[in-house]
Amino acid sequence: MYFLNRVRLAILCKALIFALVGAPSLAMAEWPTELSALRPAFRALCVSSPEISAAKSSVQIQSERASVRSKYFVPRVDAVATAGLRDSSVTNAFGPLGSGTKGSAGITAELLLNPLFGAGLEAQRAKLELEKSEVSAIVVQQEQAVRLFDLLLSASALYSRDQDFEDTKQRLERQYKTLGNSVRQGLAKRRDLQQFEAELLRLEEQRHQLKRSIVETRERLKVLIGDGPIEQAVSGLRWQALLRLVPEKIEAVVESPELKAVKIKSELSQMDRRLSEKRTGLVTSLQATYAMQNSDIAPDWSRDSVGRPWSSTWFAGFTLKYPLWDNGVDALTRRESIQAETDVSVELRQADRDFQAKKRLLADEYTRLSERRALAERLVALERQSFEQVALDYREGRSGYLEWISANQSLQGAVKAQIELASDWARYWMRVQQLRGDLANEVCR
Repeated sequence: MYFLNRVRLAILCKALIFALVGAPSLAMAEWPTELSALRPAFRALCVSSPEISAAKSSVQIQSERASVRSKYFVPRVDAVATAGLRDSSVTNAFGPLGSGTKGSAGITAELLLNPLFGAGLEAQRAKLELEKSEVSAIVVQQEQAVRLFDLLLSASALYSRDQDFEDTKQRLERQYKTLGNSVRQGLAKRRDLQQFEAELLRLEEQRHQLKRSIVETRERLKVLIGDGPIEQAVSGLRWQALLRLVPEKIEAVVESPELKAVKIKSELSQMDRRLSEKRTGLVTSLQATYAMQNSDIAPDWSRDSVGRPWSSTWFAGFTLKYPLWDNGVDALTRRESIQAETDVSVELRQADRDFQAKKRLLADEYTRLSERRALAERLVALERQSFEQVALDYREGRSGYLEWISANQSLQGAVKAQIELASDWARYWMRVQQLRGDLANEVCR
């Protein structure tokens, strides 16, 4: 009974948390531990990327603009001070200069709603602009993150291939030393020894090219994020671990950030059309002004102005305006807004087709990569077994050096193919995250 009560209590607590917090969002998928080494590199990218910096600044500006536009019902308050000269033909005890000067200081409050029913639409439009800038920032962050990730994967694959070259070199050197002893004892031909030496030289030549590619990739990474987290990120990307990444189901993705941005653009075009209707034709506006002024703060410098109290004025007015002749400006403005809305609707349909095409391509890529994984794993296993058998036959004199070298090259090619497959698998995982919008959660966090 005690156990059942505890279970009921746990269920109630979870239900309460679910009600307060809400269901977990699909866009906040857990970041895999296989890629945890990328986080410092992403943070460095957030600091050093001018594109991300500009996108963040745009979001901040749009946020402030939306806040300002939402307060359209709050009057504007200004402090006003004036000082100047006036007709000095009237003189007094202060002389011509005193009678020819004038000064005043005061505070004004002004509320201007023009058009009367357009201020609220402007506030809604500012909110949409803020949302659009936030989505655009997500797109920019993901594009830069994918660019960085692609370079890191290339560097990791090059490092893995370099390690495989080192393993191959050690196999060749062991066989070269063993064969050298056999040649000195007259048990093997010097031609075999020369072939192994030539194979070592070809391996070194390929490795030099690989080293050059590593240097180029590192320099490109330095341009993006500097020197700091490169080694940590590259060393943390093990190609064996990359094959353990589990991509999200592409069928569950219902909207990409790019598609969402076009949808918001479509809503903005509709809002612009409504605003153009408010600003053209019959326009209604409301204006209210209240002003307080005191000449004692900056007096007329005359006896009459001393001790003058505060004076206040107010004005409220409702205006109707209809153009009798404007050379077709209003009509053209409306046509332009309608045409812009039509153009964006066409763009939205194309963006949706592009999104669906990306989903289909990613689904096809997943199928092919899954088949390649099975083939590559089987191929590496078979090539390793074949090489071990050929190596044993060579030691026992049942096969020649050509068979040994050929088996070694086949094994090296199979390992290279598996390393490249691991990079392709990780890139596919990243593209799915990019399509979902999840990747932006790991940038600038």
